[in-house]
Amino acid sequence: MDFSKLKLEVYDLLGVILPGLLGIFGVWVLLKGWMPFVASLHQLNGTELTVLLIVAFGAGNLLQELGDSAVKSSCQDSQGKAVFEEIS
Repeated sequence: MDFSKLKLEVYDLLGVILPGLLGIFGVWVLLKGWMPFVASLHQLNGTELTVLLIVAFGAGNLLQELGDSAVKSSCQDSQGKAVFEEIS
């Protein structure tokens, strides 16, 4: 695999990975608490951080799709017709 063609753009970081990380961290803090969360972040090694970023990318895509479907469903009138026209 040629990794020179693999590019991480600003959109991937700000629009997908960062929301994915925030979602994962939020669930992590709710389930385990704040102090275990901070302690476990200090113990992450390179492999675990890589896996966390890959999972965050997937979670960010899921959050983005959920947000997109929520916006589309909220922009419909009572008959199910789109209130706003799609911009192409």
